[in-house]
Amino acid sequence: MNGTGSPPPSLSVLYVDDEPALLEIGKLFLQLSGDFVVSTCESAPDAIRLLSEASFDAIISDYQMPGMDGIQFLQHLRQHGNTIPFIIFTGKGREDVVAEALNSGADFYLQKGGNPKLQFAELANKIRYAVARRQVEKEIRQQRDDLAVAQQEIRESEEQFRQLFESMDEGMALHELVVLEGEEPDDYRILAANPSFERILGIDRHSIIGKLSRDAYGTGEPPYLQRYTRVAQTGIPDSFETYFPPLDRHFRISVYSPRKNQFATIFEDITGRIQKEEALRKSEEKFRNLVENLNEIFYVLDENATITYISRNIESIGGYPASGVIGRSYIDFVHPNDRAGRILQFRSILSGSNESTEYRFLKADGGSVWVKTAARPILREGRVVGIQGMLTDITSLKTMEAALRESEEQHRDLAENAPIGILTCDTEGRITYVNQRGLEILGSPGEEETRGINLLTFPPLIQIGFAEMLRKTMDSGRPIPAIEGEYCTKWGKAANYRVRFSPILNQGTIAGARIILDDISEHKKAEGALNKANKKLQLLSGITRHDILNQIMVQKGFLSFAEKEAEGDEELLLRLEKIHRASDIIQRQIDFTRVYENLGAEKPTWMDVSEIIGGIGDDQIPIRQSCGRYQVLADPMIGKVFSNLMENTARYAEGASGVEIHCEEQDEHLVITWEDDGPGIPNEQKEK
Repeated sequence: MNGTGSPPPSLSVLYVDDEPALLEIGKLFLQLSGDFVVSTCESAPDAIRLLSEASFDAIISDYQMPGMDGIQFLQHLRQHGNTIPFIIFTGKGREDVVAEALNSGADFYLQKGGNPKLQFAELANKIRYAVARRQVEKEIRQQRDDLAVAQQEIRESEEQFRQLFESMDEGMALHELVVLEGEEPDDYRILAANPSFERILGIDRHSIIGKLSRDAYGTGEPPYLQRYTRVAQTGIPDSFETYFPPLDRHFRISVYSPRKNQFATIFEDITGRIQKEEALRKSEEKFRNLVENLNEIFYVLDENATITYISRNIESIGGYPASGVIGRSYIDFVHPNDRAGRILQFRSILSGSNESTEYRFLKADGGSVWVKTAARPILREGRVVGIQGMLTDITSLKTMEAALRESEEQHRDLAENAPIGILTCDTEGRITYVNQRGLEILGSPGEEETRGINLLTFPPLIQIGFAEMLRKTMDSGRPIPAIEGEYCTKWGKAANYRVRFSPILNQGTIAGARIILDDISEHKKAEGALNKANKKLQLLSGITRHDILNQIMVQKGFLSFAEKEAEGDEELLLRLEKIHRASDIIQRQIDFTRVYENLGAEKPTWMDVSEIIGGIGDDQIPIRQSCGRYQVLADPMIGKVFSNLMENTARYAEGASGVEIHCEEQDEHLVITWEDDGPGIPNEQKEK
């Protein structure tokens, strides 16, 4: 039953056969179960026309029909992209027909004959299984497509971040605190640096990745460790200006924390600006000539916040000429939502503070840009008469920060809401991330407990080969195909799992691995239930076949007595002979079911073609073959196919001196050809 307690919806079935009586009885039997709604057609062309007007869950088709037989009908559908489950239901039982049907894409091949009730019960089961299997395959393909789309979006987002990181003018570096257990951080490690880092500092960025700051910058103590630690552990961003003696330069540094115990620095070399400011104090004229050529905007305010001077490049970011700004309150050019904070900041600077701040500057066209300002009070004869400062357009930086935050949020949302478990680890096997679904699949009480497991050294993972596969994907840099198996987690959850491994690359270097985890226990239960049902059907088939053969033996015994009693009556003997032949045909058909009742019952396995051929075992007709290096994934019954081919050769190829078997690769498939040098099957028998 479904989730609402109502019966499952009926399956729509198209039944195609040139025998109206069979169509009628088949429709009655199937619809009596209540699971099917059956439509019928007496020819394949009629069925094709009906399929263009309506959709069905499955198709049942006879093999031998005028105009277009069942296999031609199937091939037509597959060639036109129709993957509807297709079952051949026919009285024909030749091996070549079976093989051609299955090779053409038939889901099942079912032979008519016997008890109609059992026959159509088995047919109903085949329909349900074929439809269910096709739905599962469709869902798996959809999940794979969804995963591929999500992975592509992640790659595109990461590429956008990488382009911003690589092309920004400011130097940028990502660091991680080095924290010993129970102690305060004593250094930090450089994780990444952009090209501007190398250009500004003159340090090869690739040579310092992974190094401690002491080693990278050649200092006795980690530069600005206390300040960086505060940002990395509280998440509160910071910015400051500093002089760095090892490089003899001044820098403006902005710091923020992307995650706990990590911090990123965005900096620019302000040594030139500092030197210019020093020169400005020596000469007003030199000061004015210098500031007019700065990228930053220099301004002077009196004690009432009125603009008394501003450099001409205000027009480049604000659209105002300098003359249109001078004489007005600088508050007029501040975004309304930022004005309260600017008034307080102005008063703070008058009191001696020179902390840099950011706000939105109103443009002449009504828009705004983000600017950073650093100012100091102007002293004249010991009295504060105003302030002077610099404005820097940081709109691009703000845009980048917003994009980075959005990218990180999108990536986290994708992972956290994924219907599968996602884990990542570093090259040492330490778990760096696990999503909520992963915790549920593992039965873990929480992320912290899960991170306590090392995926390369945890003994149970070593015993089942998990650690070996993980190491293999990181060593080779290639993903590992999905593997399945039973496992009981540390927290006692036993289940069947499907696991995929893929490497995580950082600028061409393997930084760890990504593990995709899925609980397939329900799928395995369904598979087990299906196998159990198949075994029951096989048992029923065996019992039924045994009973029928017993009755045939009884029938033949009485026929023998009847033939003796009818000696001299040619007409009666002729009728008895017909009954005898009919009994032989029935017995052969029953024997045929014994051979093929296990077809598809066991999982396909990889087998050497040469070993299969070697097991045919006919010493009278020698075999020459060129398939020594090939293996095939096939039903274990494939050996019977080759044995039947040899039987056909022996039966119809009278005088044949040998058989040649060729293996040839065509369009990523292996084509196996059987050829004998006998006369073959007569044309009049081929039609039968």
